Amino acid sequence: MKLVLLKLCETLARALFVFICIYFHSKEQSGQFGILVTLMGLFAFAFGYERHVDIQRRHAASPPELFDTVVAKTFSLYGLNYAVLIPLFLICAVLWSQITVTLALACVVIVVSEHISNKTYLLSLVTRRFRNFLVLTVIKNSINFLVVAYWVFLTDFGQMNTLVLADVIMLWACTSAVCSSIIIALWLRINQAAKQPDSPSVWHNIKQQFKWSFWHFSIGLFAILSLQLDRIMAGSLLPLDQVGLYFRHVTLVAFIYQFFNIASFNRLLPSIYANAHKESISSLRGRTRREYFKVLIFAIAIYASFLLAYISPLEQFYQRFELQVELLGILLVTFLIRAAADFNGLVYNAKHKEKYLLKYQMIAVAVGLCAFTGLTHWQGMVGTVIATLFAASTYFILTRLNFKHIDAQLKAAQD
Repeated sequence: MKLVLLKLCETLARALFVFICIYFHSKEQSGQFGILVTLMGLFAFAFGYERHVDIQRRHAASPPELFDTVVAKTFSLYGLNYAVLIPLFLICAVLWSQITVTLALACVVIVVSEHISNKTYLLSLVTRRFRNFLVLTVIKNSINFLVVAYWVFLTDFGQMNTLVLADVIMLWACTSAVCSSIIIALWLRINQAAKQPDSPSVWHNIKQQFKWSFWHFSIGLFAILSLQLDRIMAGSLLPLDQVGLYFRHVTLVAFIYQFFNIASFNRLLPSIYANAHKESISSLRGRTRREYFKVLIFAIAIYASFLLAYISPLEQFYQRFELQVELLGILLVTFLIRAAADFNGLVYNAKHKEKYLLKYQMIAVAVGLCAFTGLTHWQGMVGTVIATLFAASTYFILTRLNFKHIDAQLKAAQD
């Protein structure tokens, strides 16, 4: 429970920081900031190569010395990923979000820090010794939020372009550099008792890790592409002011999805994995259905609050930031479909059927790419919002229809 609360605090602080930045830049700079945040998420994921999934499954019950040794071996993989991907990140940041090289270099500091913070949280799910690192991330995100809130509310609230993108990026880079430096120093301190890696060579370790996490990374890559495809296509096909408006809509629902991952999905995950070897698919799905019902009630309550705000004095908020409650409703339905598909995917993972998920994600991304391209060209930002339903629905239908086939396979293997 303490870990969940810490992560919720960290996510809330980051969400409020991103929220203020999306809403209190000009529409054009909101679009630039949204594109940068999307790029950071994609590259932070790529840096990690989903090594934590394999570590969680293989070493959840390992002693600290062995666990630390396994974690230490990942550093060579991460270093190689940094060397290969950071130049690509710089090119994308400069060309796509139209920022200067100086700001792009500051964004490199941020994205590396985001990767480090994400990995410490995911590893802390299986070992308490990493949980203090999360406190540092909470402090970093809280400082970012408080500073931009100060910048915004110190001036006239009626001004929408209060924030300057360059100032925000430099603030974020400074806090990220300090936070990551402390995390690294603390890791070196607690890692002193760990055994040194005894593999024949660094390259041998790297090749092993690429092999062990290939399917997890491939599935995760298409999963994150299906989640971020709308932002990628909006940033690619819409003018920056429309990109800014789109991010103002999608940011609200993205926060709900983050809350779902922390408070529901990640909380249920250890239980599903722990019982996968002794429970049938139908039994595991019963667990996910009960959890999904809670998510459904939560989503209904959220949309009711959107509607109440729309007909209350808070209607001025919608008008000031050009929000449409109908589009928020469509995005919330997309979230519910995606959440149901994620619960289905959790059962597939628990039964070691990741290859099916990879195929389904690839199909969902292909369908989504066609939908986003066509509908965005046809209807602009509204078409982008509508297209979010296609990729999510495709993935849900595919994961739902194949359960009987997977169950039959597992029973035949037992016989």
